[in-house]
Amino acid sequence: MLYHFLILSGEKEDFVREILINSDATFLDFHEAIQESVGYDTSQIASFFVSDEDWDKGQEITLIRMDKRTDDEELIMQDVKLLDIMKNRKDRLIYQFDFFSNRGFFIELLSLSENRTIAQPALIKSEGEPPEQILLDDIGLDEVSSLLGLTEDDDEFNDEFNDIRFEDLDSDSYDEYF
Repeated sequence: MLYHFLILSGEKEDFVREILINSDATFLDFHEAIQESVGYDTSQIASFFVSDEDWDKGQEITLIRMDKRTDDEELIMQDVKLLDIMKNRKDRLIYQFDFFSNRGFFIELLSLSENRTIAQPALIKSEGEPPEQILLDDIGLDEVSSLLGLTEDDDEFNDEFNDIRFEDLDSDSYDEYF
């Protein structure tokens, strides 16, 4: 089956992308198609969120495993096919490409074409410039802290790590902190 997705930005009104992709493609395949369509640096972290009709975020589908301590609840892009999540026309996703300032794209499944497939994802409409991608390498720790709303005096930022002496930890203790 062939999926036709519409991708919009809340930042750039003239930005539109439409992508055709097979329903049995993974979310990683879709992520790569989106990244290619906007020319972003693919080394940056991104996630999909299943969304309702009001664009509220639901289940997250991450690029990489974020928490080694979680069980099978965490969905990873390379392990989840589009057809596992997207089943009906008008199903929605939020694609978050910038975690530090919570920026992303709004995605809607426009149509499903039975008995049709393509060799690889296809960009069929590209209008407007995408929002600028903020690269982690381009910003310093102070800017990251600011984007996260943390200050030097912020207990959430400091307390967890102030008393850690790495030389006192054995390898089994690392999981407690990471």
